[in-house]
Amino acid sequence: MHLGRSGVSICAGICGDKIVLWEEVKGPWSGQKAAEMYKGPISKALQKHRPKKATWKVLEDNDPTGFKSSKGREAKKESGIKAESLPRYSADLNPLDYCLWADIERRMLATKKQGKESKAAYAKRLRRVALKTDRGTVRKAVQAPPSQTFSTGQWNYACL
Repeated sequence: MHLGRSGVSICAGICGDKIVLWEEVKGPWSGQKAAEMYKGPISKALQKHRPKKATWKVLEDNDPTGFKSSKGREAKKESGIKAESLPRYSADLNPLDYCLWADIERRMLATKKQGKESKAAYAKRLRRVALKTDRGTVRKAVQAPPSQTFSTGQWNYACL
């Protein structure tokens, strides 16, 4: 997800009622980047939060340049990850998209500093804000389907 500042891309994941993965994707998104995410941060988060599993199931968008690429598919297979994919352009089915990003964006605006902020400082603040997301907010996002749609200007969200 691109949030707020152009050039900052995030790979995020939730497990239960907590954000357990928040990794900045440096450089352009590609099959190689997806493979690196699966073999690195995604695998580490899954092993840490669900250590007794031999395989893991994750929900991902239907991104043909990354997750669906041959490198992405191979990395998932090597890492014991099975993916459930959302249909293309279906952000309303992903709790990160329809509720959590809106909450994070609201809190980012509330903590915005005066003056220019470097990309590195923005990414660091974004991580800090996201990881402080209330567990109740995450729980509500994953327990029920979206019921209300609204727009923040850059994205449309449906939130609980």
